[in-house]
Amino acid sequence: MSQLFLLFVCAAIGILLRVSRKAPPQTSAVLNSVCLHVALPALTLLELHRARFDGGSPVLVAGALMPWAMFALSWGLFSVLGKRLGLGPAVTGSLVLTAGLGNTSFVGFPLLEALQGPAAIPVGVVVDQLGSFPALATVGVWAAFSFAAAVRADAADGRGPAPRRHLRTAVLHRVIRFTPFWATCLALATRAWAYPDWLSLSLARLASILVPLALISVGFQFRLNRAELARVARPLAWGLGFKLVAFPLLCCVVAWLSARMPPTYEARVVLLEAAMAPMITSGVLAEEAGLDAEVARAMVTIGIAISLVSVPLWSWFLS
Repeated sequence: MSQLFLLFVCAAIGILLRVSRKAPPQTSAVLNSVCLHVALPALTLLELHRARFDGGSPVLVAGALMPWAMFALSWGLFSVLGKRLGLGPAVTGSLVLTAGLGNTSFVGFPLLEALQGPAAIPVGVVVDQLGSFPALATVGVWAAFSFAAAVRADAADGRGPAPRRHLRTAVLHRVIRFTPFWATCLALATRAWAYPDWLSLSLARLASILVPLALISVGFQFRLNRAELARVARPLAWGLGFKLVAFPLLCCVVAWLSARMPPTYEARVVLLEAAMAPMITSGVLAEEAGLDAEVARAMVTIGIAISLVSVPLWSWFLS
């Protein structure tokens, strides 16, 4: 559980740096750039290059597909709710990214090991490497820049949304210029060749800084006063309600209807991964794209804190 302890330590470091004024105001912007343009591409090159895409049991296939389904449902649900509730594309985009992508590794692996034992980790790796991580690097990036383009279009001289073809062109340009996109293409193109040891080690070292730096950045900017908390309370309730309650419950119903019996061990692990907190990197991506940073940070930090209680409750329920 040392990784879970590190989560709170890194967030606390960010808060202390801000309160003590030991770091300049642009610290979070620098940390976010390092995360998205150095650490995330390194992680992409490492994980997607060695991820196994061969077949497996139906449960493992479902586990690999689950994060993609979660993101698709999140995008559809919050696109509709955003219009009905008048949330705007900045808030809606932050909810789509943070509620649609789960922290299936850094938070997920320690919780799985503590609740289901070491045998749960290989199943969690399938969910993370074939589901959550590729979804972040592909449809997650596309969604982030799509909502960012909508934000800029709405704000441009009050003329309202730009034509859809212009939005698609703007989004495509930003995706093509995004460093993790090229890392994804390179990782998939070089899967036939093994990386030399020095390259794998270097990528692993660079990738290891992703979560600590991202959490320090989140902590550095996390300052919800009463007025700010009131502003984000409604989208936060919808986002965490979907991520921590509604979607895991939907997965449980689907699993029960498909088998008509209590879930197997592998199925329990997949269902627990569906209940994990929002992905830390998705919050950083939302902020980098120019979406609502306060909503994204609240979803990540408060979501992680709640998941330390809600995921054990889901484990008890499934058992």
